[in-house]
Amino acid sequence: MANPSRRRAVAAAVLLVTAGTTLRLAYFSGYGLGDDPNFKATIESIVSNGPVIWLPKQAYTYRVTWWLPTGVACRLFGVSERALILPITAMAVLGMIVVFAFAHLLWGLAGAVIATLLLTTYPLDFAWSTMLTNDICCSLFGALCVLAAVAALRAPPGSRRQWLWVACAANLLIVYHAKASAIVLVCPIAVAGWLARDRVTRDDWVFPIAVSILFGLAFLFAYALTGDALVPFFWEIRDGGLLNADAAKYHRLADSFWSFPRWLFWRDRYGHFLNGLDAIVFVVLATLSPWLGVRTDLVILAWLLVTFVSLQFQMLPRGGVWVTIFRNMRHMHVLVYPLVLLLTGYLVELRRRRPRLAHATLAGLLGFGLWQSVATANVTHVAFGDMRAAATYLARLPRKPVYADIHLVSWWQILGVPGWTFQALSWDPVVRRRELANVADGYAVTGGGREPYFGCNTCIARAMELDPDRWILLKEFPGPREPVAWRLEPLRIWQARATGSALAK
Repeated sequence: MANPSRRRAVAAAVLLVTAGTTLRLAYFSGYGLGDDPNFKATIESIVSNGPVIWLPKQAYTYRVTWWLPTGVACRLFGVSERALILPITAMAVLGMIVVFAFAHLLWGLAGAVIATLLLTTYPLDFAWSTMLTNDICCSLFGALCVLAAVAALRAPPGSRRQWLWVACAANLLIVYHAKASAIVLVCPIAVAGWLARDRVTRDDWVFPIAVSILFGLAFLFAYALTGDALVPFFWEIRDGGLLNADAAKYHRLADSFWSFPRWLFWRDRYGHFLNGLDAIVFVVLATLSPWLGVRTDLVILAWLLVTFVSLQFQMLPRGGVWVTIFRNMRHMHVLVYPLVLLLTGYLVELRRRRPRLAHATLAGLLGFGLWQSVATANVTHVAFGDMRAAATYLARLPRKPVYADIHLVSWWQILGVPGWTFQALSWDPVVRRRELANVADGYAVTGGGREPYFGCNTCIARAMELDPDRWILLKEFPGPREPVAWRLEPLRIWQARATGSALAK
């Protein structure tokens, strides 16, 4: 590639990635998802104990791609919200760069720009890239793995081709240690090899040799530590609750089978399209491709299909029924990069044949995607911001007992302020009223947003549950003007009147 072309590509990548990162940071969400306290406890164990052999025997432990950079960040900045989220956001930014590079390899600068714009306005990536979403680690290294394979098969024979295959094998090992099920990426690599079978040389044998050595060492290491070479799969199944006696009751596949397809093609519980219109338009273009005369990359198609199948059909028989691991929308992030690249392939082809239709389709996708990205991200941006604001405000007050919901109690721990007493209130409003009525001294937190997708909204105390003769309002925080399903009323901090008159004045 000529230097002017290279400079244009670098300038475009810098501009697009900077814009995408800026938009994401403007709607920063941070700490607050349901699993975050568990992730935080794992990192605290790593920071405190150090050596790998002291790590707890659980699914988080083998995910080195997540805990290693996060542990380093927490060593540098302490176990704080910034340190926990920074590695995830950094990997999301790297993901934009990898998607740009992948699309540039396949379709040139136009394809790279289209792919990066699609990713920039992809709601699931936009919103979850500033949360503790370790699935992004899997997405990033999975993309690097497939990219290395495609690049190796396009490279001329020689050392560069061999090193690309080493990089492919190394990233396959890395992505396996992000999510064990990502081992299915051998399928698109095999498809890539089959499609390029006429160009296969002795250099390509580097890949199976490197995979054998790297995974052999990894399996030996796992066996030495745990007695099970494939322990990541066992930990995933065990920690997912599938080995419990009640698995047939609480983890039935039939109860959640349509979760991923619904989130992929339709709205979530708040009316937002987490995947924009990308999946829908991809299916439409794939269906009409024979008549439109367009096509996309088969290797990436294999990547998308095997990844979706591995998500959708993670199941095993238990108690006479099929059971599956809990399904969360963030698990779908591994579909984002291949879907964006596939859609890019169709749009690049369509742009050559029917430019007006291609540009109109792209504009519609970007406009709708940005709208849904902002709407989706705003939910956790406001909800987690409420918890951050409440905890920060309380930390400045004279030290007294605090009565709040379990979510805020968990968020408070991220501040690391010693000497405070928190009392988690009951999820039952009737019991909660009695608990608040018996408070002689302290603060109470009502309203605001919490974990909006899998949290306990009924656990949040309401202002009407407080006796106005016994409680003084210290602070009401801004937020949505109208009540929404995930924030029924403003966040408020109260103090028991018995000791609060002077402070309230």
